[in-house]
This record gives sequence, structure tokens and C-alpha cells, in this order.
Amino acid sequence: MGLTYTQFQIYNKIGKNKEEIKELFIKLMKQEGWETTVLSDRHKIAYKIVFSKTTPWVSIVCTDALPRTMESDVKKLARIMESYCTLTVVSDSDELVLFLYNEKGVQKDIVGIGYEIFEMFPNQDISGNPEAWQPVMVEGGSMEKLKTTFTKERQTFVEDNLWDIAEVLGMDKINAVSPWAAFESEAKAPRQMDIKSNNPYVIDLYFKKNSAQSNKKISSHSKRTNNVQPNRKNSKPSSHLKLVKKVKSEEI
Repeated sequence: MGLTYTQFQIYNKIGKNKEEIKELFIKLMKQEGWETTVLSDRHKIAYKIVFSKTTPWVSIVCTDALPRTMESDVKKLARIMESYCTLTVVSDSDELVLFLYNEKGVQKDIVGIGYEIFEMFPNQDISGNPEAWQPVMVEGGSMEKLKTTFTKERQTFVEDNLWDIAEVLGMDKINAVSPWAAFESEAKAPRQMDIKSNNPYVIDLYFKKNSAQSNKKISSHSKRTNNVQPNRKNSKPSSHLKLVKKVKSEEI
């Protein structure tokens, strides 16, 4: 079985320091009904904010491989950081989706690579628009080369396609292709490079649901469901939820 993971990337061109990024991320999580907790908390969800030695890109990885709110999360992340952000979704090393959002949380592009990926986005162009990535491309980067990486045939592991894209954009390649487990363990990163020596600074954060917020949402949900019957006939799962369902079905 291949790798399945989600990763956020912040293009920190304006140079926020590590503490600023940490505090802004905590603020965002609190707005979403989470509060900080400790490693020993059994009900926690854990994040790592991973800084790069050589690039302005900052990675955020989570223990939850495919969070259901990831698309809304990256929009809010871009707005609160006032920076371009990306959302990377890798499904079983077979499919890759790369979303780009500007500093206002507006989606600018989607890149999809994989045999089944176009079926998951039937009404969207996910071939990738190199011009949309110009604001985050490394100085001297080639639009033509980026277009080539977007349209390149899927490799045995889509992480290798992601590696090539990250290289053209000027991202930290090791961080870009690494799931949570690579940052957490002594294991070698993709391409047999040492994750820990590559990252001079990693911030570990732990969150749990705010009890007051949780109770409020439960109460509100109960009132709604007592009075309104949901219209399931017209409801359609979002594209990222199709990825979640695909992975879950393969695990069974």
C-alpha cells in the first residue's frame, strides 16, 4: 500500500517569523473550536509546523491523513497568514491533487495527477495553469518546465511527480513529499534523505475540541434535526471526500 496524506504549505515570502506563524495557526484553530492541549491528552489531534533551511515555504502536517475540512481549512489559513498557500492531497501514492489559494483565500488553480483523478473532478480543469503559480515560483523558474511537470505521465509513485513540481517552484522538496510519519520517526525521508537534519526547526502543536464549542454545536444540531429533514437527494460529496471514500474502501 502506498502513502496517503494531506499537507498545507505556506508561501512565507513576507517573512513572518516562526513565533508569528505558530500564534496565527493557534488563533485559526481556536476560531474553529479547538484549544491547545498536551501530548499526553488521548483526545488530541497533533500538528507539526515545519520550517525550511533554504526556502520561504513552511509545511503543516497533521496526524489526520485526510481531514474532511481540508479545503475550507486552507482557505482560512491563506487569509490569516496573508500568504499564498497550497493544499496537497496524496491518495495511496496513486493520485495527487495540488490546490493553490491566494492570500485572500481564493482558489487560483488545481493540478491533478493519477489514473482516476479526472473522474473525481468531472466538471473542472485540473491540468494545471502554470501562470497561476507565477507569484510563488522561485526566481528564474521556467513556466515551460512547470507546464511539463504538470502534464507529465504519472510515475510509479505520485510523490515523484510532486517532487518534480516542488523543485520547479522552489519548494523544499523533502518537506513537500513527506507525510506525518516521516517527520515523527527516525525513518529516512523519500530519496533516502534525513528529515531531521533537513529541518532546523519543527514546532509540535496539540489541540482538542473546545468543550463549550462542542456542546454548543451539539445543541444547535439537535434543534435543527428536530425541525428539518435533510434533503439528501440533491446532496453531492465534494471531490476531496471522494478521495476519502476511495481510500477508506481500499482499506477495508
